[in-house]
Amino acid sequence: MEFILVADDQALDEALARCRLAVVFFSGRQCAVCINFERMLRSICRSYKGICCIKAYSESVLAHVKQLGIAGVPSLVGYVDGRPVARSIGLPYAPAVNMFMTSLLRAAYG
Repeated sequence: MEFILVADDQALDEALARCRLAVVFFSGRQCAVCINFERMLRSICRSYKGICCIKAYSESVLAHVKQLGIAGVPSLVGYVDGRPVARSIGLPYAPAVNMFMTSLLRAAYG
């Protein structure tokens, strides 16, 4: 699935409304760690056809950041039907990201 970049809170809400399952990657515009993490995440997302992978710059989606209590980037939040069901803060390795994706599928389909 294509990696979706959203510009603001409204665009993030619209992207989540179009996706049954979604992972939102909260990044910082000046975050060097986030750039490297994004490369890995893009590669992993290609393996999960049923999950929308969305990137949002934390400073552009402040309502979501505040609502979710995100205090640092990179952060991942998994959504099922527009509801946050899982989160990961910091820089996980590829196996942990795959486990995160698997847990999201389990939350949706049991």
